[in-house]
Amino acid sequence: MKEKVIEGLFGKGGLFRVRGIAFLSLVGGLIYLTVIGSVPIEAYLSITTAVGGAYTVVRAVQERNK
Repeated sequence: MKEKVIEGLFGKGGLFRVRGIAFLSLVGGLIYLTVIGSVPIEAYLSITTAVGGAYTVVRAVQERNK
């Protein structure tokens, strides 16, 4: 079980790979900017939806092409 968790996080397409870390950094930065008032909450929703959708689509295509 532990091996599957590690593989899921750090393996191909895992959350802690470059694309996953970039997505988490973007979301974290947007949350920070929203909290301090630099970015309106409406922009947060559209940006995270677009980036999250792109991230999900890329992973789905990679899984399909296996």
